Amino acid sequence: MTAYSPLSPLSPAGPEPVMGAVPLLPLQARLLERQGAAPCNRYLLFELTEALEPGLLEQALQALVTQHDALRLRFAEEDGVWRQWYGEPDGRHELLWLRAADDEAGIAALAAEVQRGLDPRSGPLLRACRLSRAGRADRLLLVVHQLVADGLSWRWLLEDLLAAYRQLATGRCVALPAKSASFKAWAERLHDWAAGPARAQRAFWRAQERACSQLPLLSREPACEGQRRHLELILPADFSRELLQAARQAYRLRADEVLLTALSRVLCAWSEQCCVCLHLQGYGRMPLFDDLDPDRTVGWLSSLYPLRLQPAADLPGSLEAIREQLRAVDDGGLAYGLLCRRGELAGVAPQVLFDYREPDEDEGTGPLRLLDAGLWREADAPLDAPLCIAAGQRGDALYLRFDFSSSQWQRPTLEGLLQRLQDELRAIRAHCAHASGSLSPRRRA
Repeated sequence: MTAYSPLSPLSPAGPEPVMGAVPLLPLQARLLERQGAAPCNRYLLFELTEALEPGLLEQALQALVTQHDALRLRFAEEDGVWRQWYGEPDGRHELLWLRAADDEAGIAALAAEVQRGLDPRSGPLLRACRLSRAGRADRLLLVVHQLVADGLSWRWLLEDLLAAYRQLATGRCVALPAKSASFKAWAERLHDWAAGPARAQRAFWRAQERACSQLPLLSREPACEGQRRHLELILPADFSRELLQAARQAYRLRADEVLLTALSRVLCAWSEQCCVCLHLQGYGRMPLFDDLDPDRTVGWLSSLYPLRLQPAADLPGSLEAIREQLRAVDDGGLAYGLLCRRGELAGVAPQVLFDYREPDEDEGTGPLRLLDAGLWREADAPLDAPLCIAAGQRGDALYLRFDFSSSQWQRPTLEGLLQRLQDELRAIRAHCAHASGSLSPRRRA
């Protein structure tokens, strides 16, 4: 991967508010084209382990909007085309709601009200709600629209929110870390890159699209949020540690490569196909440009791309083959969506979407103890794929969550696939534990 610098380099974001129009990134455009400006929000629900003063919390939330310009983005459709731009930093929206609820049903109703209160057209795109409960610890719901924040953005938003609150609580002015690249600068540079160096990847991505065969689903009709069901596999912590350590020593495998090896073998055996096409989600913050660092940038920077995974007939060959197929993807798959937006690739609808997540959202922070996290949409919102798999680690334990359409998958089918997946992971652990002492040169790569 070679860093790319255009003739007119863009600087990282400065202290002044960023203004003007911003090119849509591929996942933003996909969401707007599929469901418009309807709610599609990332949320975190916390229990408060200590009281937070509402006035200071409101000020800390306003400081977030000042610090992270993407929270001021606005969206509109004109002649069937969506666009985005920065709204004025006027602070006119109340960002903290104070509500009381007697039971879980009341909390759910208030939470839905908060979710529906975000408005991509006129704002706000961020809101918090303190939920008071008689005789019990208060809860804090934080909600951000998906259009302006991905999973990694939560790390910076939560870190800065707590830092701003602590500074205000001790009588200091808010002083947050220096801004990294603005979302606007990153989006504009990616569009320039897509018109230049990224085009060299067209042949690779066309080959991935051609390899996307159909899985034997119950229906091809689009599914909606109201049809979503889920299953979850949580592996014991001891087993997870042994599995990942053995796979790392024997084949230099990452956790996602271990899981995708097992998953590809299971899906290929079930569908009686030699390969399977999965859509993988990447975190998007790749070091493409020498003068632009998006590491702390808040926005929806994620990538989504199809990848043909073809396991070998045997387990050792599969571990090596899937590892190499995953590592053949350049630049975290960023080029795929951008080239689709330019009309240079056809675009393939995902059947199975796989997202390996880092554990940051699962940790308690300061006065906040995490109770729940996820994505909230209305019941008629389209699902991202017939099967969405979220994987990661909670503490030392590996987990896989299957969110599936009940109109396209039978629950017993997926329960069987999860059992076979667990069997594959046991086989991988046993094989890698024995293989780690006698590595071939290929396995040391």
